Amino acid sequence: MGNLAVLGKIAKQLEKRPNVGGVIYFHPITNSRLTGSARTNIDIFQQICGSDFFGQVAFVTTMWNKISRGQLPRFEKLEKELRGKLHDMTDKGTVIFQFDSNQIESVKTVLRHFAGLRRSAQLQMAREVQKSGSSASSVRRTKAGQLIVKGMNRGLCVIL
Repeated sequence: MGNLAVLGKIAKQLEKRPNVGGVIYFHPITNSRLTGSARTNIDIFQQICGSDFFGQVAFVTTMWNKISRGQLPRFEKLEKELRGKLHDMTDKGTVIFQFDSNQIESVKTVLRHFAGLRRSAQLQMAREVQKSGSSASSVRRTKAGQLIVKGMNRGLCVIL
């Protein structure tokens, strides 16, 4: 399934249910670097959410349990780079969590964060879909859709 098709499915769901309580973005910390496609995926994610929604986003770095002590400095450096990329989001309330699947406390910490929000709001894309619908051409005109089309025109493949 292509990236615009995935975005279309998201748009159809947002047409039915435009308000959401929160969104979690999972990013494996075990990637050796923050690649161009990972950066693009984050950019698209930011456009789906919109800056008004950033306070209801959790960015979760996963697979910390797969890293040995000797590798830790390298992945902490990657996390610092990631925090730099997410600066605009964290300034507006996005929280970054380290997730260790061997620690139940990791799950509880993320869930507590969302339990404390106690409100729902519209993603930027939901507002765009309300104005123009979820047809394929409308989805292409959303801010997230424009980023995907731009990437396709550069020969990039973006996976949401």
